[in-house]
Amino acid sequence: MNFTKYHIAGKDYIYCPDNSDFRNLSENCILNICDRFRGAGADGIFTFCKVSAKTSLIKGFSDNGDIMRNFSSASICAIFEQFLTTGITEHTFSSENGQKFTVKSDISEENNLFFCTIEAQAADGIFRETNRKTEIGNRILTITPVRLHSIYTVHFTDCKDKLNKDYLGQHISKNSLFGKEANLILAETVGENSFDISFYENNTGCPRPAISAFGAAALAACRNGIGKYNEEISVICNGNTVKIICNSTDSVTIKCTCERVFEGKL
Repeated sequence: MNFTKYHIAGKDYIYCPDNSDFRNLSENCILNICDRFRGAGADGIFTFCKVSAKTSLIKGFSDNGDIMRNFSSASICAIFEQFLTTGITEHTFSSENGQKFTVKSDISEENNLFFCTIEAQAADGIFRETNRKTEIGNRILTITPVRLHSIYTVHFTDCKDKLNKDYLGQHISKNSLFGKEANLILAETVGENSFDISFYENNTGCPRPAISAFGAAALAACRNGIGKYNEEISVICNGNTVKIICNSTDSVTIKCTCERVFEGKL
C-alpha cells in the first residue's frame, strides 16, 4: 500500500490514495500502520474519492480501528493532497455520517495555508445554552456546549493546568446532559482574543484535538462575550496555534497550515 503522511496542528494522518487498498484494510492493519513504534505512526488513516469536480466523499479510520467520526483535520490534509497533485484550491468534502467541510487554500501567502469553514449544527435544549453549570465530583463547571460535528463542552478558567482534565473529561462524557458523547475543552485566556486549551476526547482521552475543537473553543468564547466575532482569534494547544474567525454564532472559519511529512509504502 502506498501512502502519504500529513501533519496538521499537532495531529498526523495517513492518506491512502488507492481506494481498493483502503477497502481491504483490516483492523490489525490499521493498528499496525498507525502504531508509532512499529508503523508509520498516525492519529488515523483516510482516503477520498471524487464525486464531482468540486466535491469528494471522504472515509477514514481512527488509530484504534474505529470508523473516523471527525473529518475536520483530515479534510484539510485531503485538499492539500488535491492542491499538490491537481492544483485544486477549493473543494467540499462530505462523509458518510453527513459531515461537510468546504476547504480553501491561500497560495498567495503560503502554499500550505488553508481555510476550513464549519457550520455549527442545530441542537435542542442544552446545546443552545451558554454558562450551563454542571457538578463534577466536588467541582462545579460552568460550561458552554458547542456542536461542530462533534459535541464539545468548553470550560473557561484562569488555572486550567491545575485541573485534572482526564477526571473531568471522563465525568463530562458520562453526563446524561450530553448523550455520553461529549468532549471537554479547558480554556484559559492568555491575551486579547487568545486562548490556551487542554483537551479530553470522549472514549480515547486523546490530548490532541481535531481542528474543529479549536473552532469550538473560539466559538464558545464569542458566545460568552470574552471573544470577538469577525476578529481573528488564536487558539493554542500544546504549542500549536490555529487562527479562527467566528463569522456568527453558528459559523467559524479556521486557518491553519498543513505539512506533507513523507511518502512511503507498506
